[in-house]
Amino acid sequence: MNIECAKKQAEAVVKNVVNCLAEKQYNKIQEFAEMKDLSSELLKELIDDFLECNELPYIDKYGVKCNFTPQYEYHQLSYYFFNDNSGFSIDYDLTTDNEINDLTLQMKFLYTNKDELKAIFEDVHIL
Repeated sequence: MNIECAKKQAEAVVKNVVNCLAEKQYNKIQEFAEMKDLSSELLKELIDDFLECNELPYIDKYGVKCNFTPQYEYHQLSYYFFNDNSGFSIDYDLTTDNEINDLTLQMKFLYTNKDELKAIFEDVHIL
């Protein structure tokens, strides 16, 4: 699988996962990615607590333009390819009202023997 094709497939999964987070449909994430060590119940608790503590009403859906400046230094979706060519990880900075909210979705994508990607939900990391 070439890199551009892999990135396109991964981005489609990330979009679905981010939209699940935005819609608070945490149990639906498992339709798009394996949940590593985090249950949907624990994920809901962590995100709800974060939003409440930071007085944030919600998480934006995928693709909402982020107002981070300067734009030329910032990428909301970042790819990190593994040296052994087994796959890559991504970071997607979550936003609220077009502003970074200090939550970063972290996922891993592994190449399978069938030239497909296995998506793994790793964490929603707090900066």
